[in-house]
Amino acid sequence: MITRSAPMHRSIARSLVRVLVRVLVAGLLAGVLAAAGAQPQTTERDADRELAARWAERLGALDPARPELYLELGEDVADESGSPAATRLAQRLLALSFDLGVRAGTPEGSRTAVSAALAAAEMTGLERERRWLVAMARAVDRTGTLRPDVAPDAELGETAGYRAALAVGAVRAGQGLLARRLLDDESVAAILRRFNRSLTDSGSRATLQTLRREAQLWPCPRCQGQKVIKRGAGTVEICPACAGAMGPKITRGQLVAQLRFESVMLGTLPRTWASQFLMDRGEPLRDLDAADVAPTLGADVSRPVWRGAAWVER
Repeated sequence: MITRSAPMHRSIARSLVRVLVRVLVAGLLAGVLAAAGAQPQTTERDADRELAARWAERLGALDPARPELYLELGEDVADESGSPAATRLAQRLLALSFDLGVRAGTPEGSRTAVSAALAAAEMTGLERERRWLVAMARAVDRTGTLRPDVAPDAELGETAGYRAALAVGAVRAGQGLLARRLLDDESVAAILRRFNRSLTDSGSRATLQTLRREAQLWPCPRCQGQKVIKRGAGTVEICPACAGAMGPKITRGQLVAQLRFESVMLGTLPRTWASQFLMDRGEPLRDLDAADVAPTLGADVSRPVWRGAAWVER
């Protein structure tokens, strides 16, 4: 009887061993995956703590009764390095400055809130968000800090807009030398980045890089922009390299997008709802609610005081 039951015992033992092995392997895999998933968060927190340690003295001196201190520090942090950690801290400080300035209900608080919203607008890489923050600055302005007759893009200047339009046209015409000189102008580059979406029919975010790359290819290295080459005995023929056609090959949609952009920059496109749709693709307008600024910037304004290396409530 004992002999007949032994194989069964061995079978049960082997099954138990297999179950235990599977449990151990599953546990090890779960631990590895958890560690891999937690690593970026740990690195991000470390970067935030390291940055906060460098600004600890000024962070500790912040006072909710003085929103301008948050604004000044936010601008200084934003100018420091442009790292993700600096961006997060700067946005939080600007959000706090905006919120505290609005809540203060004073002319000084209003001016601080306006400046904070404009500073946050300059930090964002999203055109829709930038315009919303500029509009928010106007909405909370109670002292005439922003003149009503100044458009949100007035800081770009008419000359920069003209040069941006000229740069796009120069690339299209194969005038590489002129295009490269214009594209090296940071004010021109800023406009092209800002209106990137309206410049392409594909939604690509490589418009400025594409223009610079195309500008490097022209004039034609074979004919040097002359479109023809000279053979012996005074014979002239069309350049076999560019076929006499200067500039990159673009689709009809890309041509329409470029001409639309140039029309806006040169002020020849009427400011109608249709022209606006052509520029922003009909993106919905956001409500101008001051309470939305902090969530947009990823900040928690319920903890405006820095104590013990952490944000706490008042």
